[in-house]
Amino acid sequence: MKIPAILVEGVTNAAVTEDGRYMALTLREPSGMSFTLGVPGEEIPHLIDRTARALSDRERILRPDGNAKFVATWWNLIRQGDEGSFVLSLTFGTGGALSFVMTDDMVARLQDTLSCLAGSAAANGPLESEPERREVMRTRS
Repeated sequence: MKIPAILVEGVTNAAVTEDGRYMALTLREPSGMSFTLGVPGEEIPHLIDRTARALSDRERILRPDGNAKFVATWWNLIRQGDEGSFVLSLTFGTGGALSFVMTDDMVARLQDTLSCLAGSAAANGPLESEPERREVMRTRS
């Protein structure tokens, strides 16, 4: 697909305005000139989503046997809110973090997968019922 575009050589800075309403994204052209885009804060998740999709597509083209991986420098998993939603936060790069809301089933499957990979459980074991699983998670924590 051909799309007219201004080529960018690098991302030189990203900051949030003092009022938090915009991200200022500074880009450098191959000529050395820079320009800054003001992106509304509510559009940042869409930008992340579309950029991640483009990165996946790029990796599929350039490295069909692999995909892009980011090194996480830290992680945190908490229960949050009245409904007790699980929130997984991954920190990477220069300290940016992305947080993901996960269902109870997703957390149970993640726990099963990690146990299998660590060699302490059989693959694809049955899920405990909700109260039993919560009790197991409480005792394993």
